[in-house]
Amino acid sequence: QKLKTWRLNPNAPQYSNIIGTEAVVMGSLKPSQEGQVKWSGTTMQARLAQGAVAELTEGAIVTIVAINGNVLTVVAK
Repeated sequence: QKLKTWRLNPNAPQYSNIIGTEAVVMGSLKPSQEGQVKWSGTTMQARLAQGAVAELTEGAIVTIVAINGNVLTVVAK
């Protein structure tokens, strides 16, 4: 229920606790392209933070640094 509420209103302050948590890359994440990560058991869209130069492969651990709409911005851990 919380995830559904967050997806409908991702800027709700009660979900800011997502920032700083970890997720796992699914497939791969390439600079300047969206990919997917698994966070809290749910597959979500993600993008590498600006300035990232290396591709992350499946299973890489990332830290969520921002949320823009329903897309997580992540950095390599």
